[in-house]
Amino acid sequence: MYQVSSEQHRSIISAILRSPVRPPKSMRGVDWRRFLQAYFANVDTKDLAAREPKDLAGAALAHLMFARQRGRSALVRVFNPTLREHGFVSPHTIIDVVNDDMPFLVDSISLALTERGLTLHLLAHPIFAVTRDRAGNLNALRERTDPLNAAKQRLESFQHLEVDRIVDPAALKSLAAQIERSLRDVRA
Repeated sequence: MYQVSSEQHRSIISAILRSPVRPPKSMRGVDWRRFLQAYFANVDTKDLAAREPKDLAGAALAHLMFARQRGRSALVRVFNPTLREHGFVSPHTIIDVVNDDMPFLVDSISLALTERGLTLHLLAHPIFAVTRDRAGNLNALRERTDPLNAAKQRLESFQHLEVDRIVDPAALKSLAAQIERSLRDVRA
């Protein structure tokens, strides 16, 4: 049974890699294939199978583009993606987070979702070794097991969550603010 699931997972990842979605030229320093493989490596096969490969690739690219510039605080956005603006669609509301890797990140966000009675439909939580310049611009991104330039890199947690659709703009902003507060508390 496990081998079938593993084979199906590899097949889905291959379909994601074959999708026409590609990062812009400004992100040429990222090995797109390895990024996608790492991004979806630990996502449940059933969750991946329920989505179009191009939308999964689009979600990963949108998350990568969101992570291009970051200061010391967490990046958090809660939104309903559109093909025109984000490059992918989803029937769910998306929560994208980029933060220094530390304990209790997933738990903190899960608590906010539970308090609002939201169901989690998908979670991708890769951790990457990143290099940023002094202004916080992303210069390099590798799997955390990659030892190249280890002294210059720091680990960052990328979290992509899909939850029940939220249509009220005020509720989207409120959830984002709650997650940001939770992450500040975790950091403190």
